[in-house]
Amino acid sequence: MRKVNRGRNVLLVGETGTGKTHIAEQIAQALDLEYFPQSVGSQTTKSDLIGYTDVNGNYVPVGLYKAFKFGGLYLLDEFDSGNAGVATVLNAALSNGYMSFPHEVVPKHENFRCIAAANTFGKGANRKYVGRLKQDFAVLKRFAVIEMDYDKELELTLTENAESTYLLHDLRDKIAAHNLEMAVTTRDIVWIHEDLLDGDDLQDVMHEYIFQGAPIEQIVKVWTGKESINNLKVAI
Repeated sequence: MRKVNRGRNVLLVGETGTGKTHIAEQIAQALDLEYFPQSVGSQTTKSDLIGYTDVNGNYVPVGLYKAFKFGGLYLLDEFDSGNAGVATVLNAALSNGYMSFPHEVVPKHENFRCIAAANTFGKGANRKYVGRLKQDFAVLKRFAVIEMDYDKELELTLTENAESTYLLHDLRDKIAAHNLEMAVTTRDIVWIHEDLLDGDDLQDVMHEYIFQGAPIEQIVKVWTGKESINNLKVAI
């Protein structure tokens, strides 16, 4: 939060479900800034970012315009899934004291802040995030990059130190060690905990939330099987 408060543009990089979007919203609240989230995808256009004039010649404002002119925290969510050429339109907003919108050139408000959230470092797709696109180097250099990880203490708090959470933390470490195309998110941990409390079978919820059709040869690398399942059920 200190970097955002100083006026730095911050790129939060982390696995899915690490709370990047939630953190951005919390920072906006802590700094008493209006929050302007913008989802980014491969079909996002320049007009989505800077707005456009309608058939009557009236400008249709968007989040970036409002945050830049009047102050606020602007979030570029899923930033690395956007087209690199479109993202370059942000260069002026991220580093200069002005920004050209379709109907006027706007000086930057002193309380304008920008955060981007991504699953990769903007170098392009990988095995897990195949829909991510390589981003322009000049755009990336306008951000301070902060890598985010899952908050294990928060996950334990949310699940009241459930045995399932400890098991899933261990599973997450094994998945990372084997570089498998799976993820154990905070959301997964909470949902699995709730489902187990409702009497669902652990084997079932693991396939529903974690394995999700993964090849059996990958699953056996990280999951010890029935013995651990039975032990966990006794502990819950």
